[in-house]
Amino acid sequence: MALSKKPTTGMKDILPEEMEIRDYVIGLIKDTYKTYGFQSMETPCVEHIENLCSKQGGDNEKLIFKIMKRGEKLKIQEAKEENDLADSGLRYDLTVPLARYYAGHANELPSPFKAMQIGSVWRADRPQRGRFRQFTQCDIDILGEAGPLAEIELILATTAMLGKLDFRNFTVCINDREILRAMAAYSGFKEEDYDEVFISLDKMDKIGQEGVAQELKDLGYSADQVDTYLGLFAQVEEDINGVRYLKEKLGECLPKETAERMEQILDAKSGEDAGKLLQEWGYPQLDPRRPEAMDAALSAVREATLADLAEGTPDARYIDLFKVKYDYHNVKALLKAEAVGTAPDRMLMGMGRVSTAELAEAVRSRELDGLPETLAAAVAEAREVLDTTRDPQLSDIVLDRWCYRDMAALAEETGSAFLRGYVAVQVDAVNLRTAVRTLRMGKGADFLLGALLEGGDLAPDAVAKAASSGAAGLRELYGATRFRDAAEAGAEALKGGPLTAFEKLCDDAVGDYLAGAQSVPFGEAPLVSYLAARETEYTNLRILLMGRAAGIDPAVIRTRLRASYV
Repeated sequence: MALSKKPTTGMKDILPEEMEIRDYVIGLIKDTYKTYGFQSMETPCVEHIENLCSKQGGDNEKLIFKIMKRGEKLKIQEAKEENDLADSGLRYDLTVPLARYYAGHANELPSPFKAMQIGSVWRADRPQRGRFRQFTQCDIDILGEAGPLAEIELILATTAMLGKLDFRNFTVCINDREILRAMAAYSGFKEEDYDEVFISLDKMDKIGQEGVAQELKDLGYSADQVDTYLGLFAQVEEDINGVRYLKEKLGECLPKETAERMEQILDAKSGEDAGKLLQEWGYPQLDPRRPEAMDAALSAVREATLADLAEGTPDARYIDLFKVKYDYHNVKALLKAEAVGTAPDRMLMGMGRVSTAELAEAVRSRELDGLPETLAAAVAEAREVLDTTRDPQLSDIVLDRWCYRDMAALAEETGSAFLRGYVAVQVDAVNLRTAVRTLRMGKGADFLLGALLEGGDLAPDAVAKAASSGAAGLRELYGATRFRDAAEAGAEALKGGPLTAFEKLCDDAVGDYLAGAQSVPFGEAPLVSYLAARETEYTNLRILLMGRAAGIDPAVIRTRLRASYV
């Protein structure tokens, strides 16, 4: 049989000259997004068929390249529909795989997680001029941050990238599904019809407003509903005035916070003045337009603070207690980088007891004798778990357990009840976070019990038992503790709400414990509390600068700031 020289219909070969251009553009895109803190990730091109057909992909679900079951699983005679013959398919976009990826790895990813993914997708469409069945998508997403800061950072990063590619005079179009829902409600559509209406609306660029109107009428919707809905689009101006018009027009159909969030995004202004003021207070130049550089500058301030206090502390273990977490963070980064064959440099933090260079060499060479005994044992066990299971989440659980065990031992050595309590309250915060995230991901009781840490005021068994009763159990267990408000926010997050408020209240509960040191004039309590409060200050600075750079209402920014007394 003769070789077919042409690619399959809808596909194309890429010759070296074009490939050079593609590689250059993709490299520039990756470099730009990395400066904004986005981390590269990759998902398989093949996805579970049930994920691809979850009713979230609109018409794209009709265009799946399905992969038939193999061997004994393929039972043609028993099949009642097409999907009975398939168990997987080629991804039609990068969003569905991202959702699965995050659900499976949330515990081992930072929060918020800034993801960057570039890869091929496939749609079994009728190819037209300039369109192909296989093409490349680039997605950036921020998961774990529900407010306008995330949206603004996405826009800033993307516009910066387009500028580097020498695009000029382009327009950024912003949408909010809640606004579309409010417009649909105002027009008389039922909530259960929204998805079907939006699928037709998505075709506006292809078939025009008249085509969308006709399609909606063919689906059985009344002319009044269709005309009212599409009439709203005709009256909306393409700027902030359009949002304000809809806020007034739609009334109670549009949640107040949705309109306000969109206004904040569209009305973003420069935060240069805030940066200049901070420099007057002794901080280095902090440019919110370059988040990676800003984070590096704040890390340098952290290191300087630790070094200054270490010189005058009566017991080095007070400072070591604070440095421990950076050692274990760095081990996580090194082991993961080793597993996937990448460089960990950007993820390392130079504030631990062991220098990043020394730790990196010890992990690479597997010569651990030069490390602190507990840290060496942690590295050995975590690597064994990672080598055995190939699951970095389980490796991270091991390292977290060793980290807090290390901190507890240091606190015990000092004989300080305050430091023992400090470690215990941190363990309680971690366990509450773990319980809420585990429940949100739908993982079982065995996984939760294996992930919970010893050493808190609340035993792991008690937390696991409470979590088995869901939100009510968490409310009951934490109702009489300093984590009461955090548990309440966690219960709301279990209903599908954002984790932002919950995470903040967990941090605030730890801060509440540390605030008790304000009345202690001497000793380790005010020292450690001061260090922790400075950490909180750096976190707040980043939130503040990014918010001011975006022109967000100070009242909104204030709701995101962690409690601190520095």
